[in-house]
Amino acid sequence: MFEQAPGFIALLDGPEHRFTLANAAYKAAVDGRDVVGRTVVEVLPDAAAQGYVDLLDEVFRTGRPHRATAARFEVQAVPGGPVTERHLDFVYQPVADATGVVGGIFVEGHDVTERTLAEAALRENEARYRTLFESIEVGFCIVEVKFEGERAVDYRIVEANPAFLRQTGADVAGRWVSEFAPDLERHWFDTYGRVALTGEPAHFEHYADVFGRWFDVRALRTGDPAAHRVAILFADITERRTIEARAEAGERELRLITDALPVLISFIGADHVYRFANKAYDDWFFLPPEDSSAGTSASFWAPEATPRASHSSTRPCRAS
Repeated sequence: MFEQAPGFIALLDGPEHRFTLANAAYKAAVDGRDVVGRTVVEVLPDAAAQGYVDLLDEVFRTGRPHRATAARFEVQAVPGGPVTERHLDFVYQPVADATGVVGGIFVEGHDVTERTLAEAALRENEARYRTLFESIEVGFCIVEVKFEGERAVDYRIVEANPAFLRQTGADVAGRWVSEFAPDLERHWFDTYGRVALTGEPAHFEHYADVFGRWFDVRALRTGDPAAHRVAILFADITERRTIEARAEAGERELRLITDALPVLISFIGADHVYRFANKAYDDWFFLPPEDSSAGTSASFWAPEATPRASHSSTRPCRAS
């Protein structure tokens, strides 16, 4: 049982810490070195250099055990040879006689190198994710959708980055939408609910009345599908939509003004394609503005096109 124990075990005798027992797992932890009958300093100079003998001395002197978790141990089987990094959970337990005098130390532990390195890698990844999460200018949040049957009725902001607050003006992390926006448009619930149930991502632009802003939104399911969580990236596009709306209104006003004038007004691009033509084109050439805008200036004014402009009509061509 001692030899086949999954953890490493050794028994040290006397103040010089001489090995009297060591199982297979212990020998594997020290790169297979033959330790029985020899002192720790003799067989494990690398351990002595890292302060482990000092710990043994203190345990032997005080009679108090020492416990360590994921302690780093650099194993160098041969002086000047390669160094292997290990991480160990262990205990140095003093062994006393009937009078309380410590005569040796019982060593027991486990090699937790793989677990420790995996946890370190996970922490590093989480740190990178957190840095990215907090520094990006795009709003990001994770929501948990609540359903009644297959109908999304609410969702909670599980986590949100600082840009979420900047983009929305609302610090609502951890709260349900029904608490701070009871009149939120049905569109948001339906869209996020569909993403949570089907796993199909969504991309859309929509106005959120509760925030008074337009948003460009990308949503995708994240984590366990049963958790009904959706990751959302969004950008405030209110300024762009406002500019577009003004441009469209200006274009409509320009169309009304130019259509009211009895002269030809058009805009021709560098490629000689009509981008705009007013209603007078229909009056002059019997060609609706949308048709004239589809052609090039060269084709429109070509000689073979003149019959179209001078055919019999009660409205004479005034191209000259």
